[in-house]
Amino acid sequence: MRALYLYEIVTAIAGTLILAWVGYGIIFEGNIESPDYTVIKQSGSFEIRDYPPFIIASITINKPYRPALNNGFRALAGYIFGDNIDSKKMPMTAPVIHSESVTKIPMTAPVISQKNSTAHTVSFVLPKQYTLDSVPKPKNKQITLQTVSWPKMAVIKFRGWASESIINKKQQQLLSFIQREQLTVIGNFSEACRVAQYNSPWVFPLLRKNEILVPVD
Repeated sequence: MRALYLYEIVTAIAGTLILAWVGYGIIFEGNIESPDYTVIKQSGSFEIRDYPPFIIASITINKPYRPALNNGFRALAGYIFGDNIDSKKMPMTAPVIHSESVTKIPMTAPVISQKNSTAHTVSFVLPKQYTLDSVPKPKNKQITLQTVSWPKMAVIKFRGWASESIINKKQQQLLSFIQREQLTVIGNFSEACRVAQYNSPWVFPLLRKNEILVPVD
């Protein structure tokens, strides 16, 4: 009887914690500003979109995926929370955008081959109230500000954690969709992909919103 009583208490506490976890994502991150776009076509979890220009702050990190994402996030979060020339805090927006580029580096003789160096770029979308002239300038010289004018974008939406293995799987699904729609990827597919994560790490996994976007013609 005592064991059953303890089980009921533990179950009730666990249920309350899960509800609080779920509630956090709904209440505190449900209305965060994100870029506007127009859906041209939708098919299940796939979309084709048009985006108006928007401003991003970016930093490039020469580390593997997860450390680069964490380091980039911390640097950009510091910038929008006051580590800028004006010491001004800006509202948090979504998504955090990640992309990668691969540079081929010639190796020294006698080995005649090449190795790849992957750089990861992490970007925050800045609030719509700012222009490039009015937005606070970062103290960190590695952070750059630019206006993004995306062309037509093919998109796949998914929930949960955006691990490297899941991203690779979703990229292949997106590529298959692009081929079915007889669209052409602009640039190299892997480097053209943008991984967009809309939530902070403490949002309940099933509520986490992610997208992969790639420019198409």
